[in-house]
Amino acid sequence: MVASPLDGRYGPMHPDILDRSVQRLLDLVDLRGVDHVLGIPEGGIIPAFAVGSAAGRSVALASIWRPDLPGVVTFIEEHDGVLGPKHVYGVERGARVLIVEDEVTTGRTVINCVRSLRQAGIECDQVATLLFLGDEDTHQRLREAGIHVHSAMSADVGARQVPIG
Repeated sequence: MVASPLDGRYGPMHPDILDRSVQRLLDLVDLRGVDHVLGIPEGGIIPAFAVGSAAGRSVALASIWRPDLPGVVTFIEEHDGVLGPKHVYGVERGARVLIVEDEVTTGRTVINCVRSLRQAGIECDQVATLLFLGDEDTHQRLREAGIHVHSAMSADVGARQVPIG
């Protein structure tokens, strides 16, 4: 994980900077047919709400809490072995989701989440992230999984470079 000016976990975040980044993401993402924006905790919660609000889409949040109800989708967030798996509830089979993350580094969490969603009959092929720090191996993993990543800012030479501020 990386501390960035868009992650309120490591210090105050100014909403104007987040709003500008969200607008950049919305210029890149294809929202046609997207029913829900899904935030992966904990860093993806605030950006997912901001993207959902700006795009007029409902927001679902993954959580460490697993409700004892049918239809829960579970995935592993690989870098977070302490808290265990994450769970998504309330996204119906056949829905189309846009995942929103604060950062993508290896792409493994996103891939795990997308695979679990697809196995549950939920469509997902796009991820919007505030910060992309992956390398060519990350790009390759995501391409092989059929996932398009859109980033507001990036430290990767092969990805779209957009400064913040």
